[in-house]
Parts: sequence; C-alpha cells; structure tokens
Amino acid sequence: MLFGPTFENYNLLAWLRRLRERRLEAYGVALLAFALATLLRFPLAEPLAGAAPFTTYSLAIIVVALVCGFWPGIVAVVLSVLTGWFFFLPPTFSFAL
Repeated sequence: MLFGPTFENYNLLAWLRRLRERRLEAYGVALLAFALATLLRFPLAEPLAGAAPFTTYSLAIIVVALVCGFWPGIVAVVLSVLTGWFFFLPPTFSFAL
C-alpha cells in the first residue's frame, strides 16, 4: 500500500482530530494554506496571464476542507475567490469584470 505506513501513524491521525476540534487553529491553517497558494500564484501571473487565476487555490481549498473541516474550507474558498478576482483576473487590481 502506498500510504499504508502514513495512516498507521496514530500521532498523525490524533493531530488531525485535535485540529478539527480546535477551531482557532483550524482557521489558522486555512489562512496559512490560502497565503501559500497566493504566494505561489504571483510568479505564475505572467505565464498564465488570466487563463487560470484559481489554479493554485484549488489544492489549498481541498486540503483545508479535508483536514480542517467545512467552515475553514468555506473561508479558504471565499478568500481565494476574492483574491484571485482582484489580483489575477483582467483588469487586475480591480473587482470589475
């Protein structure tokens, strides 16, 4: 099994359960994942040029929703949409369509 030894580690599973119970830490992880996705997207702004403004956010949203829960995932979605719209959709630095 590819991920067998990873999921046999009880410490990792216990940490994930505790993270879902501690709401403030879960939202912190959501903000951190969103910030990392944004920082990874800035160097790709020119090569992608508006073709895929939300590519880096999709993985961050999936990970946050699975690890932290539904509401931190929704926070990551809302922040990602607003940031992608403002910075990476033409005309940039505006919410105009």
